[in-house]
Amino acid sequence: MVENVGVVDSLEQAVFLWETAAGQLAAVLNADSRTEAVLTIHPDFQTPELEEEMIAVAERNLGIPGQRFFAFVHSLNPSRQEILRRRGYSESDGLREHQWRYDLTTALPDGRPPQGYAVRSIGDLGSGEWQRRSWVSWRAFHPDEPDEDYEGWEWSLNWQAIPIVSS
Repeated sequence: MVENVGVVDSLEQAVFLWETAAGQLAAVLNADSRTEAVLTIHPDFQTPELEEEMIAVAERNLGIPGQRFFAFVHSLNPSRQEILRRRGYSESDGLREHQWRYDLTTALPDGRPPQGYAVRSIGDLGSGEWQRRSWVSWRAFHPDEPDEDYEGWEWSLNWQAIPIVSS
């Protein structure tokens, strides 16, 4: 994660945790890029003071002086919106995040792929599949960037190397 967002050299510089006095995780601040912060707060511990502190930590540790800085806020969180307005933030034109939910009290849909499709691992590096998938991913998230801004496919090896923990 840290290598892909190009933020810092270590996880400790890109992710910040807040715990209760009893050691329970209350909030997490993580860098989505060098100019974007994601604040996640457990609803039982959400206070304006904690929001203010997290935003200050994000600005101090993640922002680049002289560049725009983004802090994500849900449309149903007027408290954080007001805090950000007070700190000089404004709503970004054209940046909309869509929240999708699924009621997990209902049955999950059939997870099998449609007929004619199969689930498999990505091919080896020599097949060119990594390179093609990386290009498609970059283009999907950078639709207005010129092709020459693409920095290559090697970044995709970072997220592929993330360990998967299972029980």
